[in-house]
Amino acid sequence: MPVCEIPDSDQLRQIVQWCSDYLLRQCTTPEQRTQNGEDFFARALALLDSPTMPVLRIGDYGTTGLEAATPTR
Repeated sequence: MPVCEIPDSDQLRQIVQWCSDYLLRQCTTPEQRTQNGEDFFARALALLDSPTMPVLRIGDYGTTGLEAATPTR
């Protein structure tokens, strides 16, 4: 999916950056940075900086929905 088509993708990128900065600036060792998601944030920011990103699309088509179950007592 084109990243530019994700609603508010610029704001999402900024929020991910803020979260990364907040968590990682408290770390004093490489081990703490790893435990606090340094790789996760780096991958997330790289995806948000790329032209496209993979997404999982889930759809519900041609179904009638669920009917409420009648309790039996």
